[in-house]
Amino acid sequence: MKLISKKLLRVESEGKLSRIKRRSTRVTIGDTLHLPSNLEPKITKLSHLDCFSQNAPPSPRLLQQCILYSDKNIIVINKPYGLSIKDSGKHSLRLEDYLEILKISETDDLRIINHIDQFSTGIVILARTPDIANRLKYYVRSSLETLEYWGIGIGVPAKSSAKLSTPVTVSLDSSGRQFVRCRPELKKISPKMYTNCYRYTYNTCSEYQVMDSFMNKLSLLRMRIILPAKKDTLPAHIAQLAKTPLVGCTNYMDHCAVELRRDAEKLLGKVGRVCLHAKSILLSLGYASVPIEAPLPEHFLSACKKVSFDRLTKEVIFNPPPKKRKTII
Repeated sequence: MKLISKKLLRVESEGKLSRIKRRSTRVTIGDTLHLPSNLEPKITKLSHLDCFSQNAPPSPRLLQQCILYSDKNIIVINKPYGLSIKDSGKHSLRLEDYLEILKISETDDLRIINHIDQFSTGIVILARTPDIANRLKYYVRSSLETLEYWGIGIGVPAKSSAKLSTPVTVSLDSSGRQFVRCRPELKKISPKMYTNCYRYTYNTCSEYQVMDSFMNKLSLLRMRIILPAKKDTLPAHIAQLAKTPLVGCTNYMDHCAVELRRDAEKLLGKVGRVCLHAKSILLSLGYASVPIEAPLPEHFLSACKKVSFDRLTKEVIFNPPPKKRKTII
């Protein structure tokens, strides 16, 4: 209405350009509306890391751009946000539905080896045949100890680095999602006793390191799962034991002060996504050791830039070892 009252809206009809002066002006099919230059919509390119943000089928080209590494045995991809790996019956976008697009040859029968959470991004390893998946399962499991996660936490942990080891129980919240709860009191009980008391109970162990902090309100964390049990173990450990919930993890926001949550929203705005990324791994496959690093998604990078964490996001975790030089005596 304001554009029409200020005579800023123009219409092009049959090659003639005229201003719209009244709200009753008729516009027919084929006419072109011209907005002022300061109100023209900005068109942004869709990144391959955010191609699953909407409930729409992704294009094969964008999905193939997620491939980080491939050889005759495995394919490593950078899983985008919002793409679930396991079939939970609630999510329409699953990785299993798009394995055909990720095939490199017609003989491939891809199998998922490692699992990460639906609302996290990063490294997922695929075996090219079921036989290869069985043969490399032991090597991949040992390599998963080197899988390094990056995350943005609300608040700063009391210790700059720590090892978190505690049993966890898995239950369902009011919305039907799985909720992981840490149970430090179960350490005093033998595993055989508490597995009878709690149906879904697991021994887990993880560690973290604070890379940087901003005004004691936000922290950039480097994390690793030493003893994996459930895919949601890492956010639960960081939130419930270190009292530093990750940005976007709404299930664990009760473990930090309300003031910190408000300050995080003022600094970052409403991110709306979990800032947890499986960034790097050193794959020891028996026949080769391959360092792999996955680039950060756009929502993670934009949050880092707002609080000056972007200077750390450019460093490479796993560098190839230097070659030994022969010394001539």
